[in-house]
Amino acid sequence: MAMKTGKYKGFHIIKERDKRGKTVHIVFLKYIPVVRFDSGSVNERKLAAIDLVEKGVCTQKVAGDICGFHRNTVFKLIRTKRILGVEVIIEDNRGLKSPYKYIGRVRSCIKKLLRKYPDWTDQVIAEEAAKDLKIEISRSAVARIRTEKQDRKKDSELPTKAELINMAIAADEVDRCNFDNRQMELNFKWNKEVSEKIEQCSEEAPPQATLKSDQRLIERLQQGAF
Repeated sequence: MAMKTGKYKGFHIIKERDKRGKTVHIVFLKYIPVVRFDSGSVNERKLAAIDLVEKGVCTQKVAGDICGFHRNTVFKLIRTKRILGVEVIIEDNRGLKSPYKYIGRVRSCIKKLLRKYPDWTDQVIAEEAAKDLKIEISRSAVARIRTEKQDRKKDSELPTKAELINMAIAADEVDRCNFDNRQMELNFKWNKEVSEKIEQCSEEAPPQATLKSDQRLIERLQQGAF
């Protein structure tokens, strides 16, 4: 599957050759590099696709287009990494192999054991699942499946990217208004000298204009024109 280059879905993807002569894709978002990968390395492309999605900067389809995978492949990559770890993702460099095929059976077996023996430790569950499936299962794989519902709940409680942007804009507006207010206000109440001057001025009779121009000036000052 061809990899996107140039401008695509808000990203800017450039190609360059490194010191070893390999073609490297560098993916920029708003002029900031988010991932880079060797286009000739399946493993680097896999990890880059996962990274793009997990950073929340694009969908699985866009990540697949950038890294040269179908969106279903990206979905399988992410699910496998979350359950079995990144080691399984890069265990070979020849494309989709057995981990993607048996991941469904692994999940089903572990969840069944967790329901049946909720008090068992992750290590014991992993050892029992390994016996049933005749493959190696890590304790961390069990821990990920055990806590995935809690993790999804935590993720749903976090603000979205759009909400964070709106919150930042609102906070910036509040700061700006507060700064403007501070610039316009004088501390009349706590500054003793200024307070005394105000009292003295309030006891004085208002100025009387002798000329029409003086009267207009006084009126403008009272209206806050200056």
